[in-house]
Amino acid sequence: MAKQGKTGPSGRQRFFLIVLVLALASLGLAQLARYTILKTDAEASLALAVVGPMSGADAPIGASLRRGAELYVDMVNQSGGINGRRLALDALDDADDPDTARRQAEALAAGGVVGTVGHWRDAAARAAAEVYAREGLPAILPAPLSERPLPVGADGRAVFSTSFDLEHQARFLANYARNVLGHRLISVIQDEALFSGTLAAPFDATYRRFGTAIRYTWRFDSGSPTLDEDLARIVSELEDRKDAGALFLAVDDRAGARLLRLIRDARLKNVIVAPTTLTTSAFKAALADALPPGADRAGYTDGMLAATPLLFDTANETAQVFGNRYRQRYGEAPDWVAAYAFEAMHLMVSALQRLPEEALDASPADLRTAVRGFLGGLDAPEKALPGIAGPRSFDTEGRAVAPVLIGGYNGIDMVSALTQLQPIRGGGRTNYIEELRKGKVLYVNDRFMYRTNVVYTGLELKDVSELSVDDNSATLNFVIWFRYRGDFEPQDVVFSNAVDDIVLKDPIEVQQIGDMTYRAYRVTGKFLLNFTQTQRFYGSHVLGVSFSHRKLNRNNLLYVVDVLGMNLASGGSVLDQVRDDQALNPNMGWIAERAWVSQDIVRKSTFGDPAYVGYTANSPEFSRIDLGVLVKPGQAQARDFVPDEYFLYVGIFGLLGSLVAVWMDRQGGRRFWGLQSWLLRLVSWPLLLTSAGNMALESSFRNLEGYYIDMIVTVYDILWWIVPARLLGLALERFVWLPLEEHTGRTIPNVVRVFASATVYSLAVFGIVAFVYDQKITSLLATSGLLAMIVGLAIQANISNIFSGIVLNIERPFNVGDWVKIGDLDEGRVEDITWRTCRIKTRNGYVISLPNGQVSESQVHNFNSYKHVRLELAVEVDARYNHETIDEIMTHVAEKLPNVLRDPAPEARFTGMRWSYGGWVATYEVQIWIDDYGLREDIEEATHSTIWDELIDSGIHPSPDTLEGRHSWKVSFRKRTSGGDQSVLGGDGTGNTGFGPGEGNQGFGGRDDDGGGGGGGGDG
Repeated sequence: MAKQGKTGPSGRQRFFLIVLVLALASLGLAQLARYTILKTDAEASLALAVVGPMSGADAPIGASLRRGAELYVDMVNQSGGINGRRLALDALDDADDPDTARRQAEALAAGGVVGTVGHWRDAAARAAAEVYAREGLPAILPAPLSERPLPVGADGRAVFSTSFDLEHQARFLANYARNVLGHRLISVIQDEALFSGTLAAPFDATYRRFGTAIRYTWRFDSGSPTLDEDLARIVSELEDRKDAGALFLAVDDRAGARLLRLIRDARLKNVIVAPTTLTTSAFKAALADALPPGADRAGYTDGMLAATPLLFDTANETAQVFGNRYRQRYGEAPDWVAAYAFEAMHLMVSALQRLPEEALDASPADLRTAVRGFLGGLDAPEKALPGIAGPRSFDTEGRAVAPVLIGGYNGIDMVSALTQLQPIRGGGRTNYIEELRKGKVLYVNDRFMYRTNVVYTGLELKDVSELSVDDNSATLNFVIWFRYRGDFEPQDVVFSNAVDDIVLKDPIEVQQIGDMTYRAYRVTGKFLLNFTQTQRFYGSHVLGVSFSHRKLNRNNLLYVVDVLGMNLASGGSVLDQVRDDQALNPNMGWIAERAWVSQDIVRKSTFGDPAYVGYTANSPEFSRIDLGVLVKPGQAQARDFVPDEYFLYVGIFGLLGSLVAVWMDRQGGRRFWGLQSWLLRLVSWPLLLTSAGNMALESSFRNLEGYYIDMIVTVYDILWWIVPARLLGLALERFVWLPLEEHTGRTIPNVVRVFASATVYSLAVFGIVAFVYDQKITSLLATSGLLAMIVGLAIQANISNIFSGIVLNIERPFNVGDWVKIGDLDEGRVEDITWRTCRIKTRNGYVISLPNGQVSESQVHNFNSYKHVRLELAVEVDARYNHETIDEIMTHVAEKLPNVLRDPAPEARFTGMRWSYGGWVATYEVQIWIDDYGLREDIEEATHSTIWDELIDSGIHPSPDTLEGRHSWKVSFRKRTSGGDQSVLGGDGTGNTGFGPGEGNQGFGGRDDDGGGGGGGGDG
């Protein structure tokens, strides 16, 4: 037996193999794009580092540095990196040790790191800074350092500081405590090991300049093994010194936490003024460790004032966004250390982002040179780079121009103090003495500073009743409140994005508690959308309000966000409030994605106010509050599930899938490959359209004007109707028309194909008009309906026949060549079936053309439905003969006939008796089966003749004994029909044949013995 050859894979296996190859090819091209176009591999990445105390007692500081830096790096990478190159961040531990910090700096300088951020204490930072300066590695130090100059290398400045120095901070605090708080009695508790020369001495010297000496000074060494005993001794002495006055704590976070516990446990009421070391998350962690379990930390910090580089309630939108993202990622509020690490990384990355794309492929040494040059170029306020702490620039010593802010602990949370000091910029008023007498300015750290009133401001959005993208406006209802000290009108504001002027007239609530005033107002009005420079994607919008004081600039008035009044300090967010209040009704079709309240300093028009015009005029910079809500359409979008960088990968798969579908169409096996290629298109085309559309929209939204963006969006939306219409058209062709043609063996008329395609694309056009162009389609539908009605009436019959033809070809009640009887028409043979008519040739030789509509509504007898059909022939014989004998004779005769089937076998049945021609006749029925209905007449004739002959030969005279008084006999053969029995043969005993009336029968006369003509008849 010969072996069968190996068969190839089946069609289904080949399809899965193609899909697998397609997936692998897409993955390969995606990786190629990643390594070439996007350049996201490790070799194409740009290396940065953050260094700090990642372990040890100051580990919380290191965690803040690392988190702030990595949060910014991740944000950049999620948005595609820098020209497709990802940022790689190394986090190194210097343990706050100078020798370790120096070794880490040398390792970074020898590697491929482009820049570094970090270090905390002055000794460790300066040890590393010497290496950075010598090797030309750009470094940004976000911690407050001593005022000693930063090192400069042979290639220029490489080390920069973004915070004020410790001595400047101490002098500022002394000025604030003496001139703002009015504390003439103050004592100092200082850590000799860390801050005796950087905090305590400058503070003491500043107080002495005002003619006031420090009342008491207590010293301790934080490295001493008897630290706890030393601190307890200091507090014990403080209890005895009732004239110690306010306290300035020149201490670090750990010693400060222990000291604060001892002071509060002793129930001492001294006002405490502290440096930035007591405003970090490390201080809060140290305080939690210092207190017994379950102790109320808020009671220990409440009322303490401290210097800080950043207050989130006075910070801009960038800081608010940072704070929200930090909470979402790490589950806790950030401190200023994390924020300054975030901003330092922003400065470093901004230098790289401004390089040409080809320059990013340069060596690390060249990239370091470019970063140093960029940071060094920020050498004037007008060249400042916007950042998380406001505009950021550096002086000639590489230090940032950073104001010292005063915050107060309200419980465990820090908020802005009610008075802030703002530096006076050059070009302002020159009569500083007069301003000093009025109390509007103070002389702080060898310069004049404005004494600025702080107003706590809160907003709560209650309702968005209307949002119109076409009008670029939204109708908002919100509550705004002010809490302040002093005699002025902070509610005299201008809403910069209000469509109509809004005046705050009658407050809904007014309270006066001591010297603190509270006023709240309810506002309803229409406000313009997208009033900020908030980064957003196409289709999203920013709604909200923006306001500043009508006349008072930043020198006189500073709005700060009332984080306590808005319940933002306890971990809540503005977005939570918007959602909880259901300010944005989901039925409007918009969802709030992000929300914030921020403060910023902006320049605005003063409409020629003389106070702000001229060389000696005030600066037209005002404190502004923004309430913003970023909203997006309520329906799900691709970018909600797919990161932006993956759209290119999705597009590659969609393009390859489309090309493979074209190749599959050219293969054999139209039915199988047609289905698979259509399914592949069903997946590939939407993916390709989604990826290409989102990439085009994102690019155009950033680089093109709104008019061109709208054109691209319109084309994109139209394609989302055309592509499904095309897919549906292909489905009709492949899964309806082609299978129907194969089934019927006939070509579908073009009019049917065109009509179906026109219907599909008409629906697509209606969708485009209604949903893309937002136009009513009532008139279009009416016009189309009228036209369709006119055309339909004109071709109604043809359409009916065509669709009936489709039904007939699908149901197949008969085929060409079948013998059929349709309705009351003569039976005939089906000659042809078209999409409009059926042609039937009768036995008489003429052709009947029947419209398909008529055929589908008539009864159809198909004599070729099965393999054989039964004929029933009626026979009448004189009743005197035994019926069993007659049955046997006729059955035997039928079995011998040609073209009569033996299986099923012929059969004769005695069906009864009836009166005929004056006598009784017995009726019989002969049943025969045939497989060729076209021979029916011949078979019937042969059956009649043979039975007649056989009966005569058997001596059976098949007629009764009477006919007009004569002895006669007759046999008749009758075919049973639906209208009655039809006699086919008759004769009398005399041999006469003839015709005569009969009872529903037509008789044929036989020949009589005398040669005369007999009469046959039928019953009347």
